[in-house]
Amino acid sequence: MAKTSGLEAIASRMSAWSVEFDKLRVKLSDGSVVRPDSLNLEEVFAGQVELWNGRITYDVEQMAELRDSIAAIGVKNDLRGYHANVDGEQVIIVTDGHRRLFATTWARQQGNMVARVPLKADKLEKGQTDAHYLLTQLTANSGQVPLTMLEQGLVVKRFLAYGNTIEEVMLQTGIKKAHLENCLALANTPSGVKQLIKDGTVAPSTVVQAINTDKGEYRTVVDEALEIAEQEAQTSGKDKVKVTGTHVKKAREKRQLKGMTVAEQTELLESVRNTDWDALPPSVLLKVQEIVAKHWSKK
Repeated sequence: MAKTSGLEAIASRMSAWSVEFDKLRVKLSDGSVVRPDSLNLEEVFAGQVELWNGRITYDVEQMAELRDSIAAIGVKNDLRGYHANVDGEQVIIVTDGHRRLFATTWARQQGNMVARVPLKADKLEKGQTDAHYLLTQLTANSGQVPLTMLEQGLVVKRFLAYGNTIEEVMLQTGIKKAHLENCLALANTPSGVKQLIKDGTVAPSTVVQAINTDKGEYRTVVDEALEIAEQEAQTSGKDKVKVTGTHVKKAREKRQLKGMTVAEQTELLESVRNTDWDALPPSVLLKVQEIVAKHWSKK
């Protein structure tokens, strides 16, 4: 008989219910449990509320469309959660389907009192913690708007905080270790880098490449790449700043050229003596110009 994974066992025990909205609760990253309609949705959509769920990116236009759809025809796809006793009250903590949950909350706040939602609920077995339900986000969130790499990393980080290992994540989700480690690296970045990812200024893959290449210097490289991208956007008259791998490469070259000795400067000048200047990377050309300017200022 084939062995079932922990997630498969959870899925097999779940049953679809039509649940009263007032019974639904949301868990925050600090472990507290709140009613969804007690949250400021503007703050939720802006990623300013740290939920236990890994979702931190909400497209407001998409959420508005989902709100209007739910107001018209209700929630059609099941949410997922588990039964819990909170302050003596039997409730259901939602573990998957937060976009649908908050769109429903938004519709209710506008007067469309959606009373019930379809939800597959489970009961925590003896010895289980809600860590068992963290990883369902990595497998269940594969629909219209899957979790981003950063959001997946936040889920993995919370799962590991329970004392679990990356190998357990691999076993229960089937996701490769390299991808999980890259997601986890994003989750461990400073808040400033996370914000750049959340608002679309830099792609998660670009940050991962910087982390793997520049190690402890990656934050500085990303910051300098952002400066280069902002300068280019200003020059070209673009409103949107987008940091690409090319900007990161330029920032890396710029850093590598800083602090050169006189001998290194001489070697650089000699190496480019017969070079096509137009073919040089801008950062190298600027450094050559800087060296030449310093040289002539001493004449």
